[in-house]
Amino acid sequence: MTISLKKALGAVLAAALLLGAAPASAAVDTERQLDTIANADEPWDSVLEDLADADSRYMRFATHDYPTLDIAVTDLDDNGRLEVIFRTSRMSGQIVSDAKHFKKPETYIRSMENVAGIPLGVHATIYQVTEDGTGVGQVAIKQLNGQPTMDFPDLKRLQEPHEISTETGARLYRIHTNVRSNPTEHSSSLVPFRLLYHTVRLTDNTLYVRLDVAEEGNYSVYEEGGIESFVQTVRMDGREISREEFGQSDFLREFRTYPPVRGSVNWIRCENFRDEDFRANVRTLLAESWYGFSYGLR
Repeated sequence: MTISLKKALGAVLAAALLLGAAPASAAVDTERQLDTIANADEPWDSVLEDLADADSRYMRFATHDYPTLDIAVTDLDDNGRLEVIFRTSRMSGQIVSDAKHFKKPETYIRSMENVAGIPLGVHATIYQVTEDGTGVGQVAIKQLNGQPTMDFPDLKRLQEPHEISTETGARLYRIHTNVRSNPTEHSSSLVPFRLLYHTVRLTDNTLYVRLDVAEEGNYSVYEEGGIESFVQTVRMDGREISREEFGQSDFLREFRTYPPVRGSVNWIRCENFRDEDFRANVRTLLAESWYGFSYGLR
């Protein structure tokens, strides 16, 4: 009986090795990193304080704005040390409130509600587990061009790497960001927007952000329902070009070309970040996010 049990255990172990099972230490290391992120006070305290300040500021000025928080656990530079990304956005219901104030039709209000789902602005703070695994350090963000506040990429649109640099080996991620602003006239049916095309890479604890193209225009919202977008200007490589030139550019064609195997980033919307017990549940959220992360290219 003992011999049979030993043989059975040996067969299971051999099968695991043949299948390329990850060593137990690797799984434990990942779990320890998730523990480290969950227990680190600085990132959570800093982000939650900023969100509370935003709440207070919007209420003080009686705006229809409000902040949101999404988090994701990734390994964007593939170095084995996890990052936690805190993506915050500034949302606004002003255009919906205005539509109701001017007694617009329900079809118009519903269309405005759709447009209101686009943020006024986005930002992100990133922390990475330290080399010794005992803490986290903030990742520097270096915008190579563009305006720091207006031209920040929406990392929630980060889904898959399109390529790995042949020069540096860094993973290059392309991001399409959509932000808007409120009309200056409360009765206006035109809502200004910006479409931004970014390339980002995480190298040596720094996220490098390059703005490749910026489109600006307006959403036109119709009372009978429906939304149309009209691009007015396109800037690429620091110069203004026509919409036709951009539509036929190699850049846009390559930007829209997806790799054969697409990766994924599992974003967790934190609706309850204002709750007193929010921190008590973050370990579960971090694990949920991390085990939904995958690379598109290896």
